[in-house]
Amino acid sequence: MEMFSKLFRPKAVADVLFCLDHLDVTPLADTDCYGEIKNRARQAIMSKQETVRKAVTVDGQPPLHVALNLIVNLCGGDLASGNYHTYRGVLGMRGAARRTLFQRAQSMMVERGLIDQEDADEGLSFLVEQIREAG
Repeated sequence: MEMFSKLFRPKAVADVLFCLDHLDVTPLADTDCYGEIKNRARQAIMSKQETVRKAVTVDGQPPLHVALNLIVNLCGGDLASGNYHTYRGVLGMRGAARRTLFQRAQSMMVERGLIDQEDADEGLSFLVEQIREAG
């Protein structure tokens, strides 16, 4: 069954998965939580193929932007949940790894011109506020 899903996967979805796989040779892969977040991102892409296809084909987002944005959102959601804190507002080791991955993914998006620095700073400020309130 897996073979048929690969054969009939929309090109946009295949492109995003390709970009996700090629993030393995970037500084993102050096973070402790990268493998876990990457697996969750892959599952999200596969379960929401129509949303991914629409983001690339209709909204015109580059596949790399979709992949990196998904990593940023997964890390941000984890950190906002409070599950990765040692106590209120203080991240544990697993939380710190997610924050590092979040920041590296955002930096890569800025370097590649996918978002501007102002948006990255705003996203980081929002994340810091969520970390402060959660836990």
